[in-house]
Amino acid sequence: MRTINKNRVLVQCVTKEDKDRFLTAIKEKTNTLQVSSPRKRNPNVLLKNLPNEISDHEVLQLLKDQNPELEEKVQLWEETKIRFTLKKFENSRHLVLEMNPTCRNLCLNMKFLRANWNVCKVQDFIAINRCFKCLGYHH
Repeated sequence: MRTINKNRVLVQCVTKEDKDRFLTAIKEKTNTLQVSSPRKRNPNVLLKNLPNEISDHEVLQLLKDQNPELEEKVQLWEETKIRFTLKKFENSRHLVLEMNPTCRNLCLNMKFLRANWNVCKVQDFIAINRCFKCLGYHH
């Protein structure tokens, strides 16, 4: 058991039966605590050289309309979200998208997506946290 951010506690159980027993005990004893299991996050994809003329709320619809390869995965494409803008240039920017793993694989196999008259390169995006004090990773 250890504390994590926002006044939460992480409890690790050895077996599934222990986890179920713990969940039922918490739910029976108190109603002030919220119990949830950790969920997997979707992978991030870097979309390079997206024109600045395209606003953030138009990007996803435009990519879906102009890339017919994504039409077969429309349901999975609906889960795609814009995470943040990585770099801005004079006429373009790099955008990080969070998408379903099957859509990610499809986009990475295509190697590029069309947006207006531009071709935007698609790459995997992995953020690695590095400590400025000791130069270690992930703390």
